Amino acid sequence: VVNMNGMFWSVGMESTSFTLNLGSKFDTSNVTDMGYMFLQTGRESTVFTLTLGSKFYTSNVTNMEGMFQAMGEANTNLTLDLRGFDFSNVTLADDMFQYWDSTHKVYVKNQSDKNFVIAHKGSDSYLQNSNIIIS
Repeated sequence: VVNMNGMFWSVGMESTSFTLNLGSKFDTSNVTDMGYMFLQTGRESTVFTLTLGSKFYTSNVTNMEGMFQAMGEANTNLTLDLRGFDFSNVTLADDMFQYWDSTHKVYVKNQSDKNFVIAHKGSDSYLQNSNIIIS
């Protein structure tokens, strides 16, 4: 599989509590397109958890446009760990965090990744630069 565009689009969107755990068998090593993959996933969930799993690879991905747009929007404690992400081949990532709340947090591994997230979060994103955390 190389195209996962929109794969989980709106899954659990109207649930008040939603968990998506991709586990250890969801291998994305050949994927190039993850655009809109989690668009609106768990959007109205006040309790939302996304676990990407141990085989969620992004080294071949070129498209991450809108990947997490409006995901878990109603959850004021949403955190997303992107420390395992490789953005080096991504050429399209507009609006990656569109409609994110100012309380949401994103963890990245270095300043370069933080700059990438800041540059691609989206014009209607309230994700605060201070909530993009290097660890």
